[in-house]
Amino acid sequence: MSRRAGSQIVVILWRDIPAQVNSQIGRERHQLLLSAKFQRAIDRAKRKAQIHTAQEDVSQWRRLSQPLDGDPAAAAQAEADRLEAEYSRQRLGMLAFAGGWEHDVEDVAASFADLAALEELDADESAGREQPQEQEQQ
Repeated sequence: MSRRAGSQIVVILWRDIPAQVNSQIGRERHQLLLSAKFQRAIDRAKRKAQIHTAQEDVSQWRRLSQPLDGDPAAAAQAEADRLEAEYSRQRLGMLAFAGGWEHDVEDVAASFADLAALEELDADESAGREQPQEQEQQ
């Protein structure tokens, strides 16, 4: 199937932390919010970066777009699944600890204990276990 005008998949990020995946072909649009672990990481990164006002917050959001061929719902779901797999809670914890910037993660020397102490990881993760999160129905 050829790419039509306006066909794109968009990942919306706060700094370098993904939050949402959107896809569009013509008037057909799909929006998927990523799981709660991403929002928790964004909230913690905002605190770490001392982002307190709406104006400061809004200026940190950005979009990454790429062309889309095929079914927009399937493409959005595939991208959301890829991001969920790529961003472990530990990686998101490190991103939050670094204020949300991927390039600053290399400069962060934080252990699991450091992240747990700052609530960058959930208590169950500091014990080395990830618990699945139930999705809320909207």
